[in-house]
Amino acid sequence: MSETAIKAASGQEPPTVRGPDYLERYAQIIRFELSTIDLKLVFGSMDQFAIPATLRQHTGITITWQQAKILAYFIVLNIQLHEAVNGKVPVPTGIIPEAFDVKAFEQAVGKTVSSKISAMAEQVRSELFGV
Repeated sequence: MSETAIKAASGQEPPTVRGPDYLERYAQIIRFELSTIDLKLVFGSMDQFAIPATLRQHTGITITWQQAKILAYFIVLNIQLHEAVNGKVPVPTGIIPEAFDVKAFEQAVGKTVSSKISAMAEQVRSELFGV
């Protein structure tokens, strides 16, 4: 049950307590693993002392697609709030994601759906990175 559902049912926010296994980690890389029922976010950091430099994955968190949509909403909202107060977050050109590859998805989802996703991806890319 989500916090919103608990609040709606009880009329108050549920208490938040960190469990004994709670931990915080730093990640500069996030990979996505998709399935029909959920989304796994795999976090990691670049180990530049390794030869060759190596991406070390350290944490995987799996969430439902419903939670992924809610997460996306709050991430965008927090970025907008941060930028309204502190100015645009600069993203170096070398790490801006490449444009969506329509051809890679046409066979899986069809040309119409793939083109629609491509247009949405370009709009989001333009809004976030100004490209």
